[in-house]
Amino acid sequence: MEESFDPFGIPELRSRLQGWLTLYGAYSRLEQLCVVSGTQQALQLIASLEVTQDSIVFVPEMCYLAAAEIFRDHGAHIRTLSIGSDGIDLRPLEQALKSKRVSLVYTMPNGLYPTGWSYSIDQKQKLVEWSQTYQFTLVEDDYYAGFYYPEKPPVSLLSLAKPTTPLYYLASFSHLTHPSFRLGMMVCPNEAVQKMERKKFLADSHTSTLNQHFLLKLFESESLEDSLSLKRAVYRQRRTDALVSCARWLPTACTYHPSDCGFSSWVTTPQKLGFSFFYACLEAGVLVMPDEAFSLTDTHAGFQINFAGIEAQYLDEGIRRIARVLHHLYRHR
Repeated sequence: MEESFDPFGIPELRSRLQGWLTLYGAYSRLEQLCVVSGTQQALQLIASLEVTQDSIVFVPEMCYLAAAEIFRDHGAHIRTLSIGSDGIDLRPLEQALKSKRVSLVYTMPNGLYPTGWSYSIDQKQKLVEWSQTYQFTLVEDDYYAGFYYPEKPPVSLLSLAKPTTPLYYLASFSHLTHPSFRLGMMVCPNEAVQKMERKKFLADSHTSTLNQHFLLKLFESESLEDSLSLKRAVYRQRRTDALVSCARWLPTACTYHPSDCGFSSWVTTPQKLGFSFFYACLEAGVLVMPDEAFSLTDTHAGFQINFAGIEAQYLDEGIRRIARVLHHLYRHR
């Protein structure tokens, strides 16, 4: 069977994705919506179009490190924004906008990796307003789209943006299917559509049509939202189980902040842990990623807990072993 190929993806799937966005209060014209072979390809495409030698790019101090490396590989000067359980510190960006030409800001406003923390609505509004006013490119990486735990979906930057805001929105669908299923979507700013079509065509001509048709069947299924709702309930309970285990075992100086989105949360410790903590936990038979594993510059002291794929009894045992390592470390400091 002969089939025509569109670098942005098959229209039927893009139409379904367009409808899916509206469930989360966001809108995209069909022409803006591009199916990509995963978030990393989208970041490469954006960097090739929006980042040039000596561009100033802001990213969270702890984030998906490959994103920062992609921008740096295209010649960007990376600046960082500190994070906390209450969101992100936008003051360095605000200061830079007064005197420097900021090219791009990379964000994960809902379920920031690796902490699971989210930006406040005020911080989200400021980012969108500043992007519109100062015309810097805003990249929203909504990696955990669909996997949220409050009653209502969190507010995205895309839902706050105007049609003229230079905003790219990214979402991954590997969580709906399988981690090896490399498919996602990118919503482009209106002004970038034609240039991005050429970039996408030169990158891979078209994303796998077999994968696209598989995803289309998934979105055509009436049970998709029911399935997502059930998964959210399971992961919400596992998040609660993790909180209970942290309260039971961890030193009182440690604090645990439940995440609003995603599959991991962050435990904040009084001091930075580094890789000595990682190796001590490994010897205790538990794999845990410490602060330094996610940090570009400074670190938010602590470690990540992944709760989604672990049953309560094993999660509790793992946290108990981590706590034993922490108690030992603190006794010898």
